[in-house]
Amino acid sequence: MILKNLYLFLQNVCKNRILTNIILENEKEFNIFFIQELPWFFIQTIPSSISEERDKVMSVPNYPDWLTFFKQLSNDNKHSRVLMYINV
Repeated sequence: MILKNLYLFLQNVCKNRILTNIILENEKEFNIFFIQELPWFFIQTIPSSISEERDKVMSVPNYPDWLTFFKQLSNDNKHSRVLMYINV
């Protein structure tokens, strides 16, 4: 696919999941969407391979029209503060 114009959208969503959902659902004319302070949320717990306690699974909003890219940090208590969605 060759793009003649590349449309970017940059937004600090202040960890607001509703705002992130609104943007991803309505701003389909953009090719790339960068967000800061993304809304991480708890999904479920899963069995841990290294301890007796269960691990928490955390994620950000995902949509079928967008690919999600972020850096996975090594510290489990910290999450990326910047994320990129690419419109497919």
